[in-house]
Amino acid sequence: WRSYAALACCDVVGGDSRGWTVGGGSAYQGGLAASAVNVGSTAQQAILPLAAGSYCVAARVYDDGSTNTNAIDLSLGDAHAQMAWSGPTPVMRWVRSVVTAGSSAGRLAIAVAQRGQAGVVVDALEIYPLEEGVCASDPAVLTNT
Repeated sequence: WRSYAALACCDVVGGDSRGWTVGGGSAYQGGLAASAVNVGSTAQQAILPLAAGSYCVAARVYDDGSTNTNAIDLSLGDAHAQMAWSGPTPVMRWVRSVVTAGSSAGRLAIAVAQRGQAGVVVDALEIYPLEEGVCASDPAVLTNT
């Protein structure tokens, strides 16, 4: 099991409006989170290699309660998972999806796939081996694809 602060994991640079930036708030783990407003904004980081296999990837994200959809693409090496969320209540929530790495994965990346809310905010990322098919998002989020 591995846990990453979104901004520490993925080379997020404060003030870089072309991609992911750093934002603060008491709701975020450690008081900081990564945010982006442009579809296609990507941040990546080398990680300790993960063996080939199935993993549950999780992102702690902010939902502004507008019911508009945000989505990110999270990749481990060449394997990708898209996670979307939307709900009627402003809240930090976990979205999760299964990703299957066909070979050793030594790079973690997140990209904005869709922005329906004012911004896309990712607070933390977790990766853990998939066990017994359990990899589910918090209630009131869209089905991950």
